Amino acid sequence: MLKSLRNRLIFSHVLPPLIIVLLVGVALVYIQTQILIVDLSEELMDQAHILAGVAVDSPAIWKDPDRAAAFIEHEAAPLDADITLYDRDGNVLALRGTRQAAPDLAALLNGDLPYLVLSRGKIRAEMVDVVIPAVTPNGQVVGALRLTQKFTQISRQFQRLYLVVGGVLGAALIVGGLVGSALAVNLQRPIAELTWAIHAIAAENHPSPLPERGPVELQTLARAFNRLLGRLSLLEVSRRRLLANLVHELGRPLGALLAATEALAGGAADSPHLRDELLRGMQDEIGRLRRLLDDLAGMYDRTLGALELNQRPVDLKSWLPAVLAPWRETARANGIAWRADLPPDLPRIVVDPDRLAQVFGNLLSNAIKYTPLGGAVLVDVSIEPHTVEFHVRDTGPGIPEEEREHIFEPFHRAQSGRRFPQGMGLGLSIAREIVAAHDGSLTVASNGNKGSVFTVSLPLRLA
Repeated sequence: MLKSLRNRLIFSHVLPPLIIVLLVGVALVYIQTQILIVDLSEELMDQAHILAGVAVDSPAIWKDPDRAAAFIEHEAAPLDADITLYDRDGNVLALRGTRQAAPDLAALLNGDLPYLVLSRGKIRAEMVDVVIPAVTPNGQVVGALRLTQKFTQISRQFQRLYLVVGGVLGAALIVGGLVGSALAVNLQRPIAELTWAIHAIAAENHPSPLPERGPVELQTLARAFNRLLGRLSLLEVSRRRLLANLVHELGRPLGALLAATEALAGGAADSPHLRDELLRGMQDEIGRLRRLLDDLAGMYDRTLGALELNQRPVDLKSWLPAVLAPWRETARANGIAWRADLPPDLPRIVVDPDRLAQVFGNLLSNAIKYTPLGGAVLVDVSIEPHTVEFHVRDTGPGIPEEEREHIFEPFHRAQSGRRFPQGMGLGLSIAREIVAAHDGSLTVASNGNKGSVFTVSLPLRLA
């Protein structure tokens, strides 16, 4: 019954008023049976004691019915109760009001009981009787006096009150059910939309973003789903870009290698100069394929989550020149000036040397690739109080301001056509991930057409 959200909400709105009204009903019954009747009995008892004391002072009352009737008419006139006087034998001497069934007065008239209270504690009692003996000063019982108080009107009022309580209970149950049902509908709609959207994703469809409405928790859930949907859409776009780029990037070097091998097979190997030229070209294409493989490996590491680093103490004084040496020769071979300003007191820090070498390889490869003949590439290092900064500067075409942050996004291709027009667009993205895994940062600055500066900032963790 309570498996659905609707039934649970309806039950949660119906149960509290049901409990409250039932408790109120029990309290009303208790008030009627335990408080009103007790108070009325005590009040009647006090009145009966007073009248009995007055009647004892007139002994003739207990022997003459006329005198007894006159006593009731004059002395008990202000009382709003039925009055009955009994003689020593239990016979009725005088009566005002409705005759009631005679109680067993034997124990009372023998002096064994101080009083009798009848009808006390009955839930539906419509009257309360109090009977007390009339005792003379010397201890002799001369008769008994009975007061009967009807509270039919009070009972009727309580019955009407019970009806009102029952009506309130019914109305509360109906209103609670309607409110619970309305809230359930408002909750079920966004939950059903979210469920449908998740099934659509599982079926490889493309649902629209969900409206963020309803309670705060559902809005947060819809916002998280929309963020997930955007992430999945981005991954799908990235997957398609990856396939397109792979076809392009693999086709170009493979085509060049195929042409070179056909040329060599066709007789180019007989010419030493042409053979060496073709072999150098094949080496260059294989190098491009190797870099492409490294980028793809880096992208695969990112899909597994945070990069795992193998950090250890590294002496920058000996490690950094060895990393820069191959790129120095590449720059000079391409007619580009090379300069490295390295402080003599480079520290010994804790890093992953292989990953960090990959970062410098990506930065220096780009710097050399986009620096024209006769340009320059400069590497310098600065030691700050808490960081060590590596700067890779070039005199290439520069990067427009609107594209500087986007160049670190996977598969990004510049719109200007001046820089990063080819390639997978993964190198800088992977480099930033590696630096971030070292708790550092990778930023870029560019002065229009005057080149660019890439800065790697790492925390100065001395070994």
